[in-house]
Amino acid sequence: RVGIVALVDEATGFQKDRGHDALRLLLEQYIADGLQKWIHTFPDSFFAELDRLYDNAPTTSRSRPQYYGKFINKYVYDPIEHGYVKAELDKLNITDEGKRRARFHQWLTDEGRTILTRQIGKVEGIMEMCDDIEQFKEVAKRRKAVTVAPYLFDEMNRIID
Repeated sequence: RVGIVALVDEATGFQKDRGHDALRLLLEQYIADGLQKWIHTFPDSFFAELDRLYDNAPTTSRSRPQYYGKFINKYVYDPIEHGYVKAELDKLNITDEGKRRARFHQWLTDEGRTILTRQIGKVEGIMEMCDDIEQFKEVAKRRKAVTVAPYLFDEMNRIID
């Protein structure tokens, strides 16, 4: 059935419109219309695990190294929808001066925040199993991307039918 729909879409040229519209619909599942109120999203235990993996002394929200942010981008945000959500957050969250306006999670819808929270839990679970950051990186290579796209495309196919 999906193959037939794909053939019809290709024959009519609809796949080009659908591809553009599909990304917009996908991002709407995650990105809110405006900045949301700050809510404590990353648990302290997440950062305690990062401190342990990097063999750092315990950090606070004001004393965390910048590479923790890079870690979060790579292992928490990038796997969500193959980086499309992170790319959109990068666009929304930058000021003219080149600084961040807010935390990424403040731009997410309720559904986006739920998926982010699950992703944080998955990453924290992997961190708990690993002895150091190198072992974490090896294990993390085998993870799959987090996506709602198959469900979204099922909805789109039902609308077409």
